[in-house]
Amino acid sequence: MQERKVCCVIMERKQELDNIRWITVVLVMVYHVIYIFNSQGVLSNFPVQGIKRMDIFLYLVYPWFMVLLFVVAGVSAKYALKTRSAKAFAKDRFLRLLIPSVVIMFLLGWICGLVSNYYSDIFNGNHDKLPGIIRYVIYSFCGIGPLWFARELFLASMVLLLVRKLDRKDRLSNLCGNIKWWGFIILYLSFWGSSFLLNTPYIEVYRNGIYINSFLMGYYIFSNESIVEKLRKIKKILVPVSCVCAVGYCVYICTMIEPQATDNIFTTVNYTSMSVLRHPFTNLYAFLMILTVFSVAKDWLAFRGAFAAFMTKANFGYYALHYPCLCVVAFVSYEKLHLPIWSCYLVNLIGMLLLTTILYMVLSRIPVLKSLTLGIYERRVKKDVSESRSESKV
Repeated sequence: MQERKVCCVIMERKQELDNIRWITVVLVMVYHVIYIFNSQGVLSNFPVQGIKRMDIFLYLVYPWFMVLLFVVAGVSAKYALKTRSAKAFAKDRFLRLLIPSVVIMFLLGWICGLVSNYYSDIFNGNHDKLPGIIRYVIYSFCGIGPLWFARELFLASMVLLLVRKLDRKDRLSNLCGNIKWWGFIILYLSFWGSSFLLNTPYIEVYRNGIYINSFLMGYYIFSNESIVEKLRKIKKILVPVSCVCAVGYCVYICTMIEPQATDNIFTTVNYTSMSVLRHPFTNLYAFLMILTVFSVAKDWLAFRGAFAAFMTKANFGYYALHYPCLCVVAFVSYEKLHLPIWSCYLVNLIGMLLLTTILYMVLSRIPVLKSLTLGIYERRVKKDVSESRSESKV
C-alpha cells in the first residue's frame, strides 16, 4: 500500500514535466515548419527563401527550447534513478534513445538526403559512380535532422552516471539543495560559460557543454522542490521580465548584428552561429526562460486530459518522426503543387501533423519496429521496498 502511495506521489509531481516536454516538442515541430524556408542563411534541406517576418518565431524559441528539454530530462532522470539502478538506467537510455536515433536515421533519413540532393549535388558529380548502398548511407546521414537530440541526451545521461559514481556521498545534491537567491547568478554564469565548451566544429548543433550542463542543472537544481517553490513565488516578476527580454532579444538580432540591412528590419544573420549563441544576452534570455517555465509549471502546466495523456506517451515519436514527414510535405507543396510560399507554411504544418500521426500509429502497432524506432518496450516493474521508503521522504 505504501509503495502504491509513493508511486502516485511521483506521478503527481511529474505531470507538469510531461506537459512541458510535449509542449516543447510541439514548438520544435512548428519551428521546423518555419526553419526549412528561413531567410536568415541557416542551412536547411530547402534553400528556399520564405517570408522574412515569419523568422521572428525562430529567434524567440531557438535560444532556449532545446536547452529546456535537457533540463526537463535531467529532472526526470532524478526521479528515474530513485526507482532503478545505474546499470538499468544506462540500459534504458541505450534502448530508448540511442537505438531509435540510429534506426530512424536509416529507416527514414534517406528522404531528407534525397531532398537535399535535389537542390544541391551532395555527391559533387559522382552520383552515378557510387554504388547504391553507398548513396543510401550518405542520404541517411544527411537525414539525421533532430535525432541529434537523442544522441546528445544519451551522452548527458552517461556523464551523469559518471558524476554520481565520483560523488558517492551525493554532496552535490546537498549543496545544490541549499542554494540561495544569489546562487542563481552563479548558475547563470555557469550556464553562459558552458556555451563555450565542447562545441563540435562545423556541426555546431552538438553544443555538448551547454546541453550537458543543462541536463545536470535539471538533475541537481530544478528537481529540488524548494528551489521550484522559490521560483514559483516570483513568477509574477519572471513572466513580464522574460517577455521584455524576448522582445529585446529579437530587436538585438534584427537590428544590432547587421545594421547595414536596408530592405527591412530583418537581417540575414545566422542566429544559430556560435557568435550569437555565446553572447551573454542570448544566454541570459535562455536562462530566464527556463526559470520562468519552472516558475509557472505547477500553476499553469500541471493539467490533465486525454490529449495531454496521448502527447505524453507519443512525444518522442512525434519528435523523432516529424522531420522526414515535413520534408515530404514541403517538397510536394512547393515543388510539385507550386503553392505560394505563404500557403506552404500552413499546408506544411497540417500535412506534417497528419503524416507524422499516421506514421506513429503504424509504427507503434508493429511489435519489433515500435521498440527499435520509438523505444516502446513492455515495462517490467520490480518492487524495491527500501527504495520506496526513501522516495516517500521526498
